Amino acid sequence: MANVEFARTGIVKPFKNDYGEPMVFWQKRGEPFAVLLHHDLDWEPVHIQERMLRFGLVPSIGDIILNEAEAHWLMGCFKATEWRRPAEPSDTA
Repeated sequence: MANVEFARTGIVKPFKNDYGEPMVFWQKRGEPFAVLLHHDLDWEPVHIQERMLRFGLVPSIGDIILNEAEAHWLMGCFKATEWRRPAEPSDTA
């Protein structure tokens, strides 16, 4: 696919969208970001963070346009792995 090796300690969550296109969410332990691998992106690894995810008329993560199911799947992936990421600095500190 993308010539990446998934570590045994990483979380890998596959998904197929409504068009049968596969996607993979990959979270390494302790990393402040996840990696999105997507058929439409030629399997090029893209670093993503939960704060980049936008819902609305056209859901997206960064510059990547998503459909609603993909956006909700990514939110579920982020919520399932947030305990593994380091805490982000607070704006109030």
